[in-house]
Amino acid sequence: MDLPVRPADLARAWLELAEQETEAIQQQDWSRLATCQQRISQLQQRWDQWNNGAGPSPGPHNAEPPDPELQQLLIALIERERFNQELLHRQRAALEAEYGQLTRAAWHLRRLQQIRPAQNLAGWSRFS
Repeated sequence: MDLPVRPADLARAWLELAEQETEAIQQQDWSRLATCQQRISQLQQRWDQWNNGAGPSPGPHNAEPPDPELQQLLIALIERERFNQELLHRQRAALEAEYGQLTRAAWHLRRLQQIRPAQNLAGWSRFS
């Protein structure tokens, strides 16, 4: 993957990956989600390099006006990441509920097996 250099390019690539994350979550494609997150991690490292090196100095005295394109991309990115977090939260809640149902079903099945006498003896053993 060719990593972009400009902050707006980094943000755009990150946003595209966040949108792919959304699709992966909705499709429950966890390996694709992991791949997206690895690529986002690479972009975050690149962003940190830019921010710590070539980026504008932080603070109110920075004479360079903020890039409107970058601002819009960052706002969209933040919204997308929040949406993805909510999707993951809902997926987790659904899976936890399903796990709870399966756990209760297994418990009930064990109870039934304990209450009922085991009748798995071979037919011939009744006559011996």
